[in-house]
Parts: sequence; structure tokens; C-alpha cells
Amino acid sequence: MQKLKIYVKTFGCTLNLSDSERIKGILDTDRNIEIVDSQDKCDLEIINSCTVKDTAEQKLYREIRNAEKNNKKVVIAGCVPQAQKDLVNNKLKGYPIIGPNNIHHIKKVVKDFLNKKQRVLLHDKINLKKIDFKTIPHNKFVAIIPISEGCIGNCSYCKTKQARGELKSYPAKKIINKINSHLKTGAKEIWLTAQDTSCYGFDINTNLARLLKKIIDIKAEFKVRIGMGNPNSFLKIIGEYMGVFKYDKNNYKKLYKFFHIPVQSGSDKILKDMNRFYNVKEFKELIKIIKKNIKKPFFATDVIVGYPKETEEDFNKTLKLIKWLKPEMLNISRFWLRPGTPAHRNNYNILPTEILKQRAKIMTSTFYEILAEAGDRWKKWQGIVIITEKGKNNSLIGKNSSYKQVVFPKNQIEKNNLKLGDKVLAFTISIGNFEIIAEVLKVYVD
Repeated sequence: MQKLKIYVKTFGCTLNLSDSERIKGILDTDRNIEIVDSQDKCDLEIINSCTVKDTAEQKLYREIRNAEKNNKKVVIAGCVPQAQKDLVNNKLKGYPIIGPNNIHHIKKVVKDFLNKKQRVLLHDKINLKKIDFKTIPHNKFVAIIPISEGCIGNCSYCKTKQARGELKSYPAKKIINKINSHLKTGAKEIWLTAQDTSCYGFDINTNLARLLKKIIDIKAEFKVRIGMGNPNSFLKIIGEYMGVFKYDKNNYKKLYKFFHIPVQSGSDKILKDMNRFYNVKEFKELIKIIKKNIKKPFFATDVIVGYPKETEEDFNKTLKLIKWLKPEMLNISRFWLRPGTPAHRNNYNILPTEILKQRAKIMTSTFYEILAEAGDRWKKWQGIVIITEKGKNNSLIGKNSSYKQVVFPKNQIEKNNLKLGDKVLAFTISIGNFEIIAEVLKVYVD
């Protein structure tokens, strides 16, 4: 019997990528199914969708059209149908559909579809057994570990809340078990992911700092990247969270000095209307505490430009805040009015497209100016890097202790016989906008 070849296409955040790894892992337990790495090779494509912006949703529809044009069967997964169930009877009518809380039934959905039966599974109850499911990692050296589902916020522009729901944290023991499992199969880097990592545990009488101490106590050599955390949640735990970096006393520091804290706006008026539960002063205090305690922190943040009611003055306040923060990663989004959100229900008027484009352009230009300045702090940098991925032009990539990308060009790879998983001592050759180009001073042997 010929195996059914399935390709899983992922749009959206790291949490979505984690769901896709589980979908592939569950399907891989069926001996009649083969997971393939491209649409060209598949019989059936599962599209794991993202609903955060209109452009993300449109990618789903384009992918459906492209798959069907190439005579591929299609199953729809992810946040788009979960957040907007009325799509099941219009734009997504006739397709088998599975939401984030139902991925353990993916084999049943696929088999029913092959027998010409459409199954739609969009349960709202969060399934905390999901963390236990088998995964097929996108990269064997990088383990994506979800620590919670949902969040405690209710942002006026956010549609993801409708898909992921209220906060449900995974027990620390399950998270530790999953990390240990990945470490045994070669993982060198752990990505802790959630809709908001900084509110982890608020529902089960614990917090992210306490979880991290348990992770640091694992007797193995690996690095940990903590995913996006909202300012209002971080403010509740920042003292204890800074203490974790002092707790991490190993010669090989496990925690990346990486802080992805989305500010969204530099105007208190806009933040209040967004229902973000913090103000600019509190955000700046948070950053100051981190800078006081951490040497060379790496800041990533997100901003929304052209939010309804955003005046030129409001936008300039955001611009000023970003210049003050000097992030080395900045996600810039033009405002999208998403159906079902508080902003949509309140009939907010969208600013003209020309204004949205202009403000996004100014913000982008400002960010690149910041990057040019930020490069100076990485000149003559030297440190340990674990190589975890392939890059462009036959290069290899790792991260330094602050999660700055470190690229090893082809000549360094050949000279030192480098491969994925290697730990090296690196030194800066030159600086790019987003990366350090490095040479190898030493390759460590296990």
C-alpha cells in the first residue's frame, strides 16, 4: 500500500509552529502516512493558519488556492477558523477543519476526509495534554516547548484571544519532562513559548521565574530562550525574574539575555484605548530594571502604527520611545481591524492608508538607524556559541549569550570543519544589520 504523503504548512507565531510539530508527530505514528517537507511532494496539505492580522489570514486563502491549483487535498488547521467559526459556513465551507485544541484528532480528520467525510473540530476547551504529544521538530537542535495556552489580557485589537482563550498553564513537571526528552535526542536550545510567557503560572499559583529555576537545575548543557512576554505581566514578577539570572551560576549560563516585550505604542492615551494595562512610565521602569541587572541585554519589541485615534503627536511619542529603547528586533504592524475584536465592535474608523504607510515607513527608517548604532556594541565581541541552523550562502548560524545572531561564513566552516550542534568560541569579524559575522577561535570537543 502506498503511503499518504502529508505536508504541514505553518503561518504565524512560534506557538503555532509548536502545534505543527505536534501535528506531524501524531501523524507520524501512522505507518500509512509519510511526512514530507514541501507541497510539491505531498498528496495532502495541512495549513496551520494565523489570525493575528488580515494579511496573515489572506496567506491562508492564497495557500489554499495554490494547493488546489496543484491538485493537492487540503485540511485547515489553526487560529483562523477557531477565532472566527462563521468562516466554516462561508469561505472555508467544505473543508475539513481542526482547531488548536483538537490536534490530537488529526488522524481521524484526515482519514474521514479521504473517505469523503468532512469533519469540523473547533472545541474551545484547552487541552493541557497537548504538551505530551509526540513532536517532529523543525530543527533537532531546537526544542519548542509551550508553557501555557491563552493569556490574561483583552487587547482591543487582538483576535488571537478568540482562538487561544484564557490562560491555562502547563504544570512545571510536564514542561521539565518534555525538555529532558528533547535534550536526550540532541536539542541544544530550548524555546519557551506561549501567547504571553510572562503570565505563566498565574492560574496555578506559580510564575515564570520559579519555572526557570527548575529548568536551570536540569543537569545538561543547553541554552534557553524565553518568548514574548507582555509588560503588565512582567511587572508583576520582574524582581524575582532578575533573581533567576543570579541563580544561574553555572560556568555555562543557560538563559539567553533576550527580552521580547511588546510595547505597541508610546502614547498613554493609545495604550489605554488598546486596553494594555500599563503606561509608558511603567514600561520604561521595567526596561531600566533589566538594564541595571543584565549586561548587554537584547531587546525586541512590537509596535502598531496607525491605530484608530492615533494622532501625529501619539505617533511621535512612539517614535521617541523606540529611539530611547534602541531595540535590536522590532516588529512593525500597520493597524488591521479584525472582526469580532473590541475595536471592531466599537466601529473604530481606520486611518487613511497613506498615513498608515507613511508612519510604517518612518518607523522602519528609524529602526535601521538604531541598528546601525547598535552594531558598535558588538565590535570586538568574543564568546561561546552553539551552532543550531543553516544560513544563506552555505553559512552556519548560532546565537551569542544575548541571542544576537552569529554567522559563520563558508571559509570558517571549511577551515574548522564546523557542523550543526558544535560549540565554539567566536570573535567578531564584521557587523551586519541583524548579525555578527564571526571567526572561530576554538572548537570545543565533548
